[in-house]
Amino acid sequence: MPIGSMRATAIVAAAVALLLAVISNALWQPDDQTAAAETTPPTATTPSQAQREQKAKDPQAVKAELLRACGNAELDPANFTLGALIDDGQGHKLVVASTPRTIAMCGVHPLGSGSGVGPMTEATLRNANKVLAKAGGIDADTGFLGYGRTLPQVTKVQIFLPGGKEILANADSETFAYFVPLPRDKITGLTAKATDAAGTVLYNGPL
Repeated sequence: MPIGSMRATAIVAAAVALLLAVISNALWQPDDQTAAAETTPPTATTPSQAQREQKAKDPQAVKAELLRACGNAELDPANFTLGALIDDGQGHKLVVASTPRTIAMCGVHPLGSGSGVGPMTEATLRNANKVLAKAGGIDADTGFLGYGRTLPQVTKVQIFLPGGKEILANADSETFAYFVPLPRDKITGLTAKATDAAGTVLYNGPL
């Protein structure tokens, strides 16, 4: 065989051997590197993001923020038990708060807001043989936002128009709130049904 051919053959053989060695190393690469890449933990949510998300979901934080929305210096959430909350999703919101001797609220709607604090106690209701009583409310752009106090055992309040249609209402922590989609001077004949945690009807009659 000519010397040139022998040298070419040797070069080809060396190249093939080198290629096989590279392929072999690739095929026999340890698995722990791949496993490490697969088990790398995802980037954790930063505390500030988690706190913001938690606050957005926390009903008490939502109530406290709404109570402050009216800008009334008397309505410091730290001084009250936060109670009933309504939100019709159209900009009409009202939150009620209380102390043993007072009841307070802040209501907002697309055209304004209103707030108030006044005396109203559990004893007031019991002395009047009432399970619940209205405390007042504010006129909204398309209706009326009302609120009141209940006895401690009341866990649910439903309010109905004269024809029997139920309106938006909520009860919590001895308070209740509601939204009537009618002007105040057009509201007549509202009825209320109050029940306890066991579903026992405690009151069913005029509001």
